[in-house]
Amino acid sequence: MPPSGRIKPIAGTNSLVGRWTIDVEATAEVLAMAQFKPQLVTAIKGNGHKPAISETHEERPKFDQMKFDEQRRFWRDGLQAPEMKWTLTFNKDGTGEHAHMSKDKQPGSARFRWRQEGTQVQVEYPDEPKFKRTQLEIVSTNRLNYPMQPVGGWFVLRKN
Repeated sequence: MPPSGRIKPIAGTNSLVGRWTIDVEATAEVLAMAQFKPQLVTAIKGNGHKPAISETHEERPKFDQMKFDEQRRFWRDGLQAPEMKWTLTFNKDGTGEHAHMSKDKQPGSARFRWRQEGTQVQVEYPDEPKFKRTQLEIVSTNRLNYPMQPVGGWFVLRKN
């Protein structure tokens, strides 16, 4: 502990402070690649009078450039929609604001609290049951990964 008795702040916290927006191209690529992630497959085997046995293994779908390009276009178009123009602002005091546009083109925002632990950032939306809590990953001083559930993959956020 520092001589003052206070807990030393985590290195890099100040690099998180500021405005972050969705990087459409990077996010479209990440989401298009999600279809090629390994998946668990369970097979039930058994014959005649023997009890059935289930076996689970991981299967990796074969990469298909046409499917990838199609999904990347789909996500790029979707991420251009007004309701996807997010801005997350992280304040030094551990609070923040998630500004967004609703589907009916009305501006909205959700306040959040955040706490950084190494490369992980815990974000809690106390007034938003839709968001609740999520964990972001700091990739660099200008890139955050915001998980997209249940699709898999994540939004890539860039610092402005």
